[in-house]
Amino acid sequence: MSMRALPHSSQNGPNLDASEYPQPLASASASRGPIQQLPAELLGEIFLWCGNGEPAPWAPGGTIEWVLAQVCSVWRVLALSMPALWRKIYIMHGYSVYDNLPIEKLQKALSLHLKRAGNTPLLVSFTTIDLNVDERDNMRNEQRAFIIESLLAVADRWEQAELQLTATEMHNVLFSPSAPSFPLLKALEFSYIGRPSDSSGGRGIMQFKHIHKASIAPNLRHLGYSGGAAPISLRGLQTQFQSLSLPWSRITSLSLENYPSWRGKLQNAIAILRLGHALEDLRLADFLPQVGRVDSNDIVSLDKLKSLTFHASNSVLLSHLRAPNLGYLSLDQLFNPHTHLNVLDLLSQTTKLTHLIISDTNIPFDALIRMLELAPGLHVLVLRDLVKSVDSELVAALTCDIMPKLEQLEITGRFSLAAAHPLVKLVQSRAGRLRHVKFTGLTLPQELYSQLKDSGFANLL
Repeated sequence: MSMRALPHSSQNGPNLDASEYPQPLASASASRGPIQQLPAELLGEIFLWCGNGEPAPWAPGGTIEWVLAQVCSVWRVLALSMPALWRKIYIMHGYSVYDNLPIEKLQKALSLHLKRAGNTPLLVSFTTIDLNVDERDNMRNEQRAFIIESLLAVADRWEQAELQLTATEMHNVLFSPSAPSFPLLKALEFSYIGRPSDSSGGRGIMQFKHIHKASIAPNLRHLGYSGGAAPISLRGLQTQFQSLSLPWSRITSLSLENYPSWRGKLQNAIAILRLGHALEDLRLADFLPQVGRVDSNDIVSLDKLKSLTFHASNSVLLSHLRAPNLGYLSLDQLFNPHTHLNVLDLLSQTTKLTHLIISDTNIPFDALIRMLELAPGLHVLVLRDLVKSVDSELVAALTCDIMPKLEQLEITGRFSLAAAHPLVKLVQSRAGRLRHVKFTGLTLPQELYSQLKDSGFANLL
């Protein structure tokens, strides 16, 4: 998660001695500018809008909610009356300003922040920058333990959570019999980080595989796992998902990312996807399971799946998927020689595809044309960074009767000189339907540009 730092009151944190720290920087009477005359309801909406930007690492006195509460007494009263303003807590351990706070001040600041959030559902993130350094830092270890304990104490209010923890910490949060059940949790993303003292490198979580919980997160809708620096095996992930007794009938979104080929086999990936019978959105990025021995008839039917993002060089998994209601498909980094066959297997089973994005691939153009012929209902086609130069054959095919409903066309890459004239004809042939055209990497000769200008399409290129 990308976070941008916001100004903070001092490198050592705010003065926490006052009863309701930190104090406002100015009183309402000191300035009566136009913004001070806004109704409280409107100003409150502006506060919430400010808080909806890219989250900054939590730092008492530094993140947006703390800053707003220090501007003046009027803003302070308003900020403290809005629990929703305080519902986000994004901890980036090993980076944030709080690293310099004594543990007593950190405890007081975090407790106050949670108090100001009232009973509103919380958006929680705990990630780690450099755990190896933390091993030699007793103060940071003490801070880390306190923060995790404090966040767990309000786990019944978590609505979204992003967790990057060690195996032992993850066990206490998710797998221990005494772990919370997260009644409000709708989205959970997690990954492991290893310690030098953890010889399993984060894979020690497998020692907890026999822990079964009756129920966890009954309202969960999105589940995400990222292999990161300490990936567990796909078999281990499958075991964890099953051990948690997740509400798979309610989970509509699944994301699996950053899986090196040496950490799992295709059969385990298929078993995991088979759990997600209610999935509507599936993202598999840098997901490279070994093929191994898998029966070609071992099929995963995801009848409710509407969106699939598949960014991986090994596309064999696509041949094992059936998604008859798929509407959005994004493919990236497909370099396997048989990639197009696997994609054709998938597309032959769906008739509802409206969006197709293909990036950074060496799929032959004749195979690409066959794919497009299997998607007559396409509204959006995006081809980015194709390995081969875009030639006249491909462009000419796009001017034919395939994809009659196409409204948006984007092609980014290297264009052969022979493709210029067919591109102009392509745009003109679809004048009645086409709403957006973007060709990046193409320089049209002046006479062809004039043709498009006369047809009213110059602004599209």
